[in-house]
Parts: sequence; C-alpha cells; structure tokens
Amino acid sequence: MKYRQLGRTGAYVSEFIFGCGNVGGMMIRQPYDMMLKAAADAIAAGINWFDTAAMYGDGKSEENLGRVLRDLSTHVHISTKGTVDANSPEPFYDQMARTCEESLARLGTHIDLYQLHGRISTDGAPRSLTPEQILRPNGILDAMEKLRDSWKYKWIGITCLGDTDAIIEVLSSGRLDSCQVYINAINPTAAHKKGRKPAPASGQDFAGVIDAAKKKDVGVIAIRTLAAGALAGAPTPHARALLTKNTDPADEIRKADAVHAALGETFGTRAQTALRYALTVPGISCVDFAIGEPEHLPEGLKALTLGKLPPAAMTKLDALYKRDFK
Repeated sequence: MKYRQLGRTGAYVSEFIFGCGNVGGMMIRQPYDMMLKAAADAIAAGINWFDTAAMYGDGKSEENLGRVLRDLSTHVHISTKGTVDANSPEPFYDQMARTCEESLARLGTHIDLYQLHGRISTDGAPRSLTPEQILRPNGILDAMEKLRDSWKYKWIGITCLGDTDAIIEVLSSGRLDSCQVYINAINPTAAHKKGRKPAPASGQDFAGVIDAAKKKDVGVIAIRTLAAGALAGAPTPHARALLTKNTDPADEIRKADAVHAALGETFGTRAQTALRYALTVPGISCVDFAIGEPEHLPEGLKALTLGKLPPAAMTKLDALYKRDFK
C-alpha cells in the first residue's frame, strides 16, 4: 500500500480508502460476518481510512462500521458526514452539534474528519446551501469550527457537489482541510484548470475545483470514480444515483462504453482501469473505493499494484473527452 498526504492535515492516507456508502453497500446490506472480514482484509492490506455518513442506510453504515472496528480492536482514521437544513428554525450550530453527537454515538468511537454533506448552490435550490450560509458569521463553518475546537473531531471537509462556482468560492475561503471531489474517466473536468479547456457537451463541468483545493492545501478525496458502476460495466445506474447536473444514465453508459472501447482490457478489468485513472489524476490525495461484494476488494487492490495509467492511455482518454466520447 502507498500513502499520500491529505492536504494540510498532515495525515498520510492509504491511496484507497474504504467507502461505506450506499453505492457499494458493504456496511449497509451485507451480513455482519462479511462486513467484518472485508474490513479486516482491507486493514491487513494497509487501508487506514474508512469513510461513512449519517444518511448512509439511515445510520446503519455508522453503526455497523463502529461495531466492526470495535470487534477488530483496531485504530484507523474515520470520516463521516452530516447535513444542515437551511430552512429549519434550528440554528446551524445546534443542528451540527446534534448530528455530530448522533454520529459519535452510532460509531461508538472517534471521528477524525467531519464533512458537510450536500449540494452547494448559488441560487438556494431546494435541499442545497449557498456559500453565504456556509461562510457568513454564525454560518455553517463557524459551527463546524466550534465543534472542532471542542474536540469533537480534528478536521473539517465538504462534499463538492452543486454549482461549480459556488464550490470554488467555499474552497477558496481557506477554512477547509479536505474535500470530496467527483471525478472519473467519464467526467475528468474537476482536474482541469478553469477556462483552459472547452466545457463538455454533456455532464457537469467541474473545472477549477481541484486547482482551488490545491491553492489552499485542501486534501482531495476522489469520489464516484466508477461513476456509480457504469465504468465497471455494471447495470445502467438509476437517475437517483447520478450526482451531477446535465447528466443521464444512458449518457453515462455511452461514455463508459467508449472508454472501454478505447482502452479495452489492456490495463486491467473495466473497474481496475477506472480506478487506475483516478490514481493518475494529479492533485488527488486518495480514492474512496466503494466495496459491495467480497471480490471487489482484491480486484481493487490489484489496481493499486498495477498503479497509475501510462501516458498513452491518458492521451486516448483526453482525445475521447475532446470529442464528447464519440
């Protein structure tokens, strides 16, 4: 296992972290003995970070992860996430304090990184938050910083979903330690500098996000590197699994098939090729690897052994992007 520094936290994180979310579902839907073995095998392989959230399985992911780690009697880094309802009369601090305490109780252990989960929008769209609500005095980051200073957790992060300009505004505040960034071989735009390449014909343009994080030494956790299964050759993802704007399931499959046609099995299975792509993107600290079945872990670990994609493969992918994967 190789390790990379997670931005200004100074923590060295395994290149793959164990994703405990709904897409993989290992910590939500599988029998407990399978969860226990998967976590034990991951730790034995050198994975030192597990990522969960309060809303994954309505708290089941946190509960199961905490039980697994206690039974294994091991110490790893843990990140989780909470949400805020901007329309609630309850103050931001009270919401964050309550949800954080609930996560701590479910986990039954510590939290290293606490992340604001949800969309960041410039127009106050439903179930989203504006940069002003996040950054203002007595705003959400003020609340998260107070909780950090009271030793509820060490570091603060966000999920970079929503409007790209709004995301960049929050990242540019310099108040974050980490961010989760949507990036994969279907949508590589987060790694592009803003204005340097034409916007994609389909799919959301995240250009400038990783660059904004780098400028403030914010650690970057890559998410959705398999595009909700599309890049692994899984069944067409449901629309509810898509996190980005200007995107639909059929288009995701079209692009995934184009990637496979261009690269074939030369660089591993479809999933391994997609994971190797994420390892290759400059500026990424680690890849959130969602495990659903026991065989997923050794397949993913093989991708780590194979390492980054060679320049020739990245050139082929860049050519696909320029012609919208046609």
